[in-house]
Amino acid sequence: MNYAQSQQDAIRMKEDLLKQREEIALEKERLDRVNGDIERQLIGLERVLEGLEFLSNDIPPEIEQPGFTEQIRKMLQQTSIPLTAVEIRDALLEAGVKHSSPKTLLISVHTVVGRLKSDLKESEKDGKAAYVWKHTRRYRHVFPSAKLRSAPDQTTAPAFYGDFPPVQQK
Repeated sequence: MNYAQSQQDAIRMKEDLLKQREEIALEKERLDRVNGDIERQLIGLERVLEGLEFLSNDIPPEIEQPGFTEQIRKMLQQTSIPLTAVEIRDALLEAGVKHSSPKTLLISVHTVVGRLKSDLKESEKDGKAAYVWKHTRRYRHVFPSAKLRSAPDQTTAPAFYGDFPPVQQK
């Protein structure tokens, strides 16, 4: 047996295998790049298809009911106890607000609370954010009319307005 020849054959075979492995690694890199491009294109096409489906669908998208924000605003203004988003949602459900699911209603509540945040005082309740209206309602002050204060007989305003001195006529 020719050991020198066998050694040369083994070395050649090893070099061929190493070369093939290198070619496979290069081909794998190329295929990974192509696969990434295909994935990006598929994601883009999926979004296009969703948009087209939305545009061709006769059913309107689920959006907040008119006055939804106002309902939440009134609820928060009428309570002195901080409410969590879940408590707000539950109160809306009890009030008869219709939504496709409690989960989507809760998402809408969080959206509205986010919009109202500048008017809300935030605290923590059971480890969750709770909100209460920051401002108390202001009532318009009622003052006696100028006509009443400057009546020709120099009378003062009625007692419920307080005692005002008579107005001098010019």
